[in-house]
Amino acid sequence: MLSRRHVLALAPAAALLTIGGPAGAASRRVISVGGALTELIYALGAQAELVGVDSTSLHPAPATKLPNVGYARTLAAEGLLSLAPTMIVATEEAGPPAVLRQLEAAQVPLHVLRAEHRFDGVLERTRRLGDLLGRPQQA
Repeated sequence: MLSRRHVLALAPAAALLTIGGPAGAASRRVISVGGALTELIYALGAQAELVGVDSTSLHPAPATKLPNVGYARTLAAEGLLSLAPTMIVATEEAGPPAVLRQLEAAQVPLHVLRAEHRFDGVLERTRRLGDLLGRPQQA
């Protein structure tokens, strides 16, 4: 039987094992639809949460090893849902609209971010993605 002292000594190690990262990160399963979003997810250090990417996600190289859900503008709900995502992040360029409605009907959180490529737009997208992934400090 463990004494109180043993339990207290092991508590910090147990906390590290259970915490691991930002709240909810261990159970988060993210699909990224958009190469720029995938690159940002890696830059934020959240790549372990990725379970799938679209065909425009060519960088960084490890992203190409993840399951591919097809081209961002011609998605199929079945391919996305087969990966059991808890969150899908996409730009407003993703589609077709009927597939996006199917995802919403399946109650998968779909976060559509602006595809603005100017500096302010990139900053806004980075901050929003950081918030969604529980990494506002990294954003």
